[in-house]
Amino acid sequence: MQYSTVGLGALIITFSIYTLYLSLTASDKQIRLVYMKSKLGNIGGGFLHALVYVIIPIIFAGFMINAGLNGETITRFITE
Repeated sequence: MQYSTVGLGALIITFSIYTLYLSLTASDKQIRLVYMKSKLGNIGGGFLHALVYVIIPIIFAGFMINAGLNGETITRFITE
């Protein structure tokens, strides 16, 4: 088990959950979300923001945690 890989995956999940929380509670304070909503509308901008900043990072973090539990290092996970 590689603690650094698992820890980084957990950190990415924490960031994604915090971003989701801010999107739901204080969406006017997130500059990127406001910009996306102004260009793509509320539904399109919100969906794109959730996809880029919440869904994709959580999937990537899941792969990282799985690799860390299987003994892969961060460098090997990214390069191979």
